[in-house]
Amino acid sequence: MEWSILEPEVKKLNAGLQALMQRVAKLSADNPSYPQPSPAFHAIKDSFENISYDVVVCGEIKKGKSTLLNAIIGQEILPTDTNVATSQVFRISKSKTESFALVFSDGTSQPITREELSKYGSQVEANIRGGNGVEDKLLSYIQVNVPLEFLPDNVSLVDTPGLGSVYKSHEWITNSYIKRASAVLFLFDTKPMIEMEKQFINKILDVTDQVMFVMNKIDMENKQDREQVRQRTQDGLNEIFEARGKKAPEILPVSAKMLKDAAEETDQEFKADSLDLSLFPKVKDELMLMIMRTVATKHTNVAIYECQTQLLKIKQYISKIYEATKAETATDNANYQKELEELKRKLAAQWEECKREVERISQKIAEVCNSISAKFSQIFNTTGSIYTHYKNRIDNLENMDQVEALCEEMPRSISDDVAQQWENISGAAQDEVLSYVNVAMSGLDRATLVDTNLSTSIEPVSFSSGEHLNNLRSIIGSGMMGATVGAVLGTTIIAFSPLAVIGGAIAAAWAWISGKDAKLKKNKDHLKQELNRLMSELRSKFFDIPQGKHKAPVGEFASNLLNEAKKSIENYRDLRKAEMEKQLQDFINAAKLDAEAKKKEFELVEKALKDLNASNGPIVALGQLIKLKEHIQEQIGR
Repeated sequence: MEWSILEPEVKKLNAGLQALMQRVAKLSADNPSYPQPSPAFHAIKDSFENISYDVVVCGEIKKGKSTLLNAIIGQEILPTDTNVATSQVFRISKSKTESFALVFSDGTSQPITREELSKYGSQVEANIRGGNGVEDKLLSYIQVNVPLEFLPDNVSLVDTPGLGSVYKSHEWITNSYIKRASAVLFLFDTKPMIEMEKQFINKILDVTDQVMFVMNKIDMENKQDREQVRQRTQDGLNEIFEARGKKAPEILPVSAKMLKDAAEETDQEFKADSLDLSLFPKVKDELMLMIMRTVATKHTNVAIYECQTQLLKIKQYISKIYEATKAETATDNANYQKELEELKRKLAAQWEECKREVERISQKIAEVCNSISAKFSQIFNTTGSIYTHYKNRIDNLENMDQVEALCEEMPRSISDDVAQQWENISGAAQDEVLSYVNVAMSGLDRATLVDTNLSTSIEPVSFSSGEHLNNLRSIIGSGMMGATVGAVLGTTIIAFSPLAVIGGAIAAAWAWISGKDAKLKKNKDHLKQELNRLMSELRSKFFDIPQGKHKAPVGEFASNLLNEAKKSIENYRDLRKAEMEKQLQDFINAAKLDAEAKKKEFELVEKALKDLNASNGPIVALGQLIKLKEHIQEQIGR
């Protein structure tokens, strides 16, 4: 299936859902008595305005991720080296013209030139300079815009630092970014899969099921040996997927080197031979299929769910008013009153069930918020990853040149690592809490629906709270719903700048000890003392209560996040309850109207009901879009 063939249908589906959600939202806006859409509905509707999909390329260090991406792009853009090369995330997007920029955690950006890509994104360059060249800001990723004809619009390829590097910050960056992945390309090489890779694959599967696996560097082994390793790795992969009740995809062999040779070859016959030997054509087909599945389905399921929920709420309201105004005799009115009493009873029962679910979700939110301090505190322990990493680097120093270089690098490096860890922990907490809040609000919406079907031709969409959480989390992670943090949870929980908190704890450089006697050992001991001092000072910056404040920065952030989340859920619960009570009162009032008023109201609601169910109405439109989605899925596989 070629993207050029499928693209019109996918665009039609997304445009149709966006238009339908706008149409459904307008129904409630034009009729204030109708049930109003949930914040999740509005967030999904708005997400279509700035839709994007990140295909994240990840794997252990030196598997050839950047080399493969350079070969796919057809240009030497990403830094590669025999040592660890990539130190930052590179986000490569389709564009008519080339442009490059640093994107910071505060949302600002800074244009750079192509020649500066290595300066900011290469670990080799960072080692030479003693840092990534960015002062006073935390670099989130490097944006690379280049012409890429094969990529669909709004899809980006993301190169991440390798796992298992001596630079622990690389692993933290990759772990943080994987939560934003719409799909993942995971690289092995011709060595057996290790435990760290298994653990990371499980993390990926918690985020997305759109994942493919490639074994690179097949040119470095003979076919028999590499096939034995591939099969052992495939067996390990099968176990991971079987534990989740799923079938593992096939690991596809590829040679990035031969693909690079093919890109550089001018002789067409040799080019074709190199391309065939690289085995890339099959990888490309599978990559494009995964991208197509992602673009076609990532937003559609949750959009259909939220759209159907709102239509159900509106139809239930109109139907009950219709029944009230249709009742003509005393017997009709008495029967309607009985139906209302039964409706009240069912709604009360569902409301109690929903309240229990909301309490469960609120407890989950409390667990997330209460874990923030504990998680962040761990990084300052002597057994923590930052301390262990730098202690090992100190122990491995072999000469005074290395001592001097580390004295120059460590203060800023450690501070950046601490800041990066805070960004990871606080950002993940906000995403998780916002997802839970939206699930709770969607649950409150569904709790008011009783015995109502859109149409016998449409199968009702349903998710467990866990499935809905994953759907919402994936959109939040890609940045689609990030803007709703302030709208849904309030502005008091916006994360503080970690570099601003660290402030004066960063020294320009540490001095080293001169002298002849046991100079290397003395400097190692001195560096460890400086490491202990800086880690202690940094911890105090985050966990001690500043003068004039009532809480430490970390505690205040966690407390505000918890309070705002609970308040948001409680406010929406009260809003939905008041809305439900008003609707019940509307039903009662409609039944009490005199004959003439009933007739007029009946004519209005009868028309509204017919419009809702008409061949050009929103219910039929939703059914058509569901069928289109199913048709697309049949073409590309589910």
